[in-house]
Amino acid sequence: NVSPQVSLTFKLHPPELLQSLKLWQGIGSFYCPILFPQAIQILIGLMHIGFGGVSAVFVVYHFYVSISVIGGYPFWGGLFFVISGSLSVAAENHRNTCLVRGSLGMNITSAIFSGIGIILFLTELIINASDYSHDYEVYLWLGAAKGIMVMLFLMTILEFSIAVSISYFACQAICYTPNTVSLSALKRDMNQSMW
Repeated sequence: NVSPQVSLTFKLHPPELLQSLKLWQGIGSFYCPILFPQAIQILIGLMHIGFGGVSAVFVVYHFYVSISVIGGYPFWGGLFFVISGSLSVAAENHRNTCLVRGSLGMNITSAIFSGIGIILFLTELIINASDYSHDYEVYLWLGAAKGIMVMLFLMTILEFSIAVSISYFACQAICYTPNTVSLSALKRDMNQSMW
């Protein structure tokens, strides 16, 4: 009866899995192998807020129809990016279960908001694709506004990928409990062997 339990345990924990789990050590080390993603999240959030203010000037002077600025996306999106990056930094430094769960929730929220932002920026770029003015000064303003929107669009795509990857690693840190699978498998085998 002993050997089936041992072989079942090894089937559930192959050597590669055990090797990779040494990096994690459960919730004790919330580790994200990307190079400084939390700092990038915070910087993207601050850049969204800053360039959102600059693009608001284009909306006020009617040079450019900006759906994202009218909806306030650069401001509330940037705020959520800063908060999720800050929570991720706190979760990695303090290694608290509540902070890791908060980081997971905020990064999922940031991923959803950046998905909304991608849709807003694509719609905005499609609507304003045919804007052309014969006045050189207005033409320069339109070019600057489109350049800022394209830059915010690319940063939103980057934020989406960072938020999804940090959410994945946070979920791995939360969901991993070292002996749960082997203990439940052993209990199941013991119950089956008793019958």
